[in-house]
Amino acid sequence: MGPLGTVDLLTNKELSETMGHHFDHAIRDWYRGLDYLQFAGNGNGTNTITLPGSDSGYTWSYKLISAQLAAAGVLSIYPSDNVNVACVGTTTALTNGTNFDAVQTWSGNQVVLKDSRNLTLFASQIILNWRILVLQVPTEMQGKL
Repeated sequence: MGPLGTVDLLTNKELSETMGHHFDHAIRDWYRGLDYLQFAGNGNGTNTITLPGSDSGYTWSYKLISAQLAAAGVLSIYPSDNVNVACVGTTTALTNGTNFDAVQTWSGNQVVLKDSRNLTLFASQIILNWRILVLQVPTEMQGKL
């Protein structure tokens, strides 16, 4: 005991038990390269919205896209900055109380876009808000999707 009191330090075993689990998970995730990301935004009073794409060097596998519409309608999803290409999904908004929710999900890697390619949502009604869930990997690990 010194003039400032007792100093309690972790032993190697205590440090390993405390930090080891956190490092193991972080290193496993880093080697796996898999990362689930979620984004959401407002519709800004329009029926066409371009959603952000992955950063350059990454690939996204879209798992869920949802939008809340101002009234009953149909939501179409296009793999481009515009609606002049074949759509990758169409869903009808279901009534949920006073809300009109359109949800499109994919079970596999049916919609995979890489290197900053965007998606465009087009609805027959005003889009109030939107949400996406994607699985991201570095492009060189695209086979892990």
